[in-house]
Amino acid sequence: MAFDELWEKTHQDRLWGLYPNEQFTFFMRRVGPEIRDQRKNIQVLDIGCGQGSNTWFLAREGYAVTALDGSSTALFRLYNRLKAEDLGAQLVRADLHEPLQFPDGGFDLICDVHASCYGTQEQVGATIKELHRILKPGGSLFSMLPKAECRNEHFTKHGNCHLSTHEDILTFFRWFYGFGCMRTICIDMHQNEREQPFLDYWTLEAVKGV
Repeated sequence: MAFDELWEKTHQDRLWGLYPNEQFTFFMRRVGPEIRDQRKNIQVLDIGCGQGSNTWFLAREGYAVTALDGSSTALFRLYNRLKAEDLGAQLVRADLHEPLQFPDGGFDLICDVHASCYGTQEQVGATIKELHRILKPGGSLFSMLPKAECRNEHFTKHGNCHLSTHEDILTFFRWFYGFGCMRTICIDMHQNEREQPFLDYWTLEAVKGV
């Protein structure tokens, strides 16, 4: 399955994702170096970056960031945003369902916020295996995948999205030395004046063995 052009139209039609993912920023606060000058030596890959909210955050924080997406419009919007703020990042157009043109062990950290999930179960597993390949030993993968019981159309209206069971997670991350897995539910406060769960997903932090 090649890159779904529906995403290209989505990014052409509207601005999407101005601010970074909250769970990812918490993750970086814990694993990133406290000394800002050291961050320039930390290689971070943001896959499925879209219009680049997480890339923008990483660049502002001083990391050496590479942003990857299949949409030329998304990358163009990200380029203009970074240029306007005098921030730098390497932008790469690529399909996650193809082998990534990065060397083995080239990245310290990888950000996968609802990116690898678009595809079949086999494609999701192959993508995560590829991310394992390009991580350095001891490197970390932050990944968010929609849970099997997820009821939000956000994941189902953009082509083929795999909703993961706990068994899928064990299969996908079997190449990693260890991982922590947390089920996360966000709350919608604006539906019928009641709290309604509207997004249900796995939040994972996986480490490549040394």
